[in-house]
Amino acid sequence: MEEAKRAVVAFACTGRATGKMRNEMDVRMIAPFEERFEMATDEGPFHGGDSTAPPPLAHFLTALTGCIMTQIRAFARRMGVNL
Repeated sequence: MEEAKRAVVAFACTGRATGKMRNEMDVRMIAPFEERFEMATDEGPFHGGDSTAPPPLAHFLTALTGCIMTQIRAFARRMGVNL
């Protein structure tokens, strides 16, 4: 099996509160290439928000699920396994 290549991956994030419970974030991937994303979170009325964006927990679960799915595919490809 071929040894995996290593790369430096770096991100930076700034955030600001813009509403009752709304937060807007500017996320930048710095390495291995530059890319920028704008993201927002908000809570529903139950927590005092306006539901203008997904709640932070939804982003957390999405990130965790996406990371796991990506790693499964990456390892499968390295091992020659078709999914």
